[in-house]
Amino acid sequence: MKTHKPKRRFGVILVIIGVICLAAAVFLIVYNIVNGLRAESFSRTVVSEIEEYIAENETEQQNETASTKTEQNKVSDRIFEGYSYIGYLTIPDLSLKLPVMSDWSYEELNRSPCRYSGSVETNDLVIAAHNYDSHFGRISELSNGAQVLFTDLNGSTERYEVVLVDTLNPVEIEKMTSGDYDLSLFTCTPSGMARVTVRCDKLKN
Repeated sequence: MKTHKPKRRFGVILVIIGVICLAAAVFLIVYNIVNGLRAESFSRTVVSEIEEYIAENETEQQNETASTKTEQNKVSDRIFEGYSYIGYLTIPDLSLKLPVMSDWSYEELNRSPCRYSGSVETNDLVIAAHNYDSHFGRISELSNGAQVLFTDLNGSTERYEVVLVDTLNPVEIEKMTSGDYDLSLFTCTPSGMARVTVRCDKLKN
């Protein structure tokens, strides 16, 4: 009888470990869902404020005389809800409209997509976001030819089309920021072991 006790104890330990792992997985799922909902609400608020700002700015510019309209009237970034933004991104096929922060950090990614590098002007804008469904969690579903729009704070909108959906290693930073793509969007896969990357080219007006 004594010889069976170690096996039973080992079995109990395995069950306890299994329960802990399951509880941890459930916690992470709930945690991500809650954070995703918060991020969705936050992004919706900021986009609304950006659109309101653009509308007000356009009205002011219309009231100005031609002689007072200069490049100095243009803005590249502005503070909304305590963070600096450069504009917002629209992805019609995913029914997404998302603000884009000026700079990125892990903390800021919890709230909004962020500019990782580059700009619209230099045709090398790279935008990162979490894989929440309300952010970039579904960009792998985009197909070639899908449109992506970026609207800056001056109300100017650039249109892009998807030309490649790729998967990169997390360490392939150089590949993320290199190449002849006008716009790149990327996010982590659910496992965090890879990066889904959507490459876009600017459409000619």
